Amino acid sequence: MENDAAEFERESTETPSTLRFKREKCTGHCCRRPLKISFADIGWNWIVEPKEFEAFNCKGMCNESYGYFANFHANMLSTLKTNGHNVTRPCCVPKKFKTLELLHYDDKKPPELTTTKLRHVIVRECACT
Repeated sequence: MENDAAEFERESTETPSTLRFKREKCTGHCCRRPLKISFADIGWNWIVEPKEFEAFNCKGMCNESYGYFANFHANMLSTLKTNGHNVTRPCCVPKKFKTLELLHYDDKKPPELTTTKLRHVIVRECACT
């Protein structure tokens, strides 16, 4: 099974018509979108590797005619909203995540290189909730 970064890399190197189709498939609906994060941009300069990573992001509309709902409650809210009731529409949020392993210096004197696994960092799947 390929990891998400390799999957994104493969998608971005495909022909322009294939890339256009993949973007259209997701446009306007709740789905996972690319989002590259640099540790320098968030002030985590103590990270040795990776310097940046593909975190992905969930974005899009949630309505009863399309989407994957995290629970039955979200599905009911969406149906009520579509039928004109004054309720909040479900939001597109991450549902499943992948762990990111970091190589960094610890707080010891002298500092030592160590690895840490950060859970819930890379979005694998989105849902309406």
